[in-house]
Amino acid sequence: MKTLMRRFFVRDDPEYEALVQKYQATTLVGKLFYLFMHVVPGLLAYGLINVPPVHAAGLRVTGWSEAIYQGTCLVGFLMQWRKNLYPLIAFHFLVNIVWGAILGAVLK
Repeated sequence: MKTLMRRFFVRDDPEYEALVQKYQATTLVGKLFYLFMHVVPGLLAYGLINVPPVHAAGLRVTGWSEAIYQGTCLVGFLMQWRKNLYPLIAFHFLVNIVWGAILGAVLK
């Protein structure tokens, strides 16, 4: 039964293992960078929603109710971070491409 469960839950994938060996963060700086990049959106969303002057300015600028503003900030910001910003930042640091080339390709 144990081997059956192991075969069901554990998948041997040499291609995935090769990618992990090549791109996994091994240094302390690399690990801290990835941790930082995953914490930043939460901190920025917290600032947009829970810092009173920023929250009040956001409500004035958008004209939305509090619930709509908070939901839009949280969901919209987190989705855009994971979908658009994080890959561009990671690509910049992994491949060492200048920001102008990245933004030029994105804004084409």
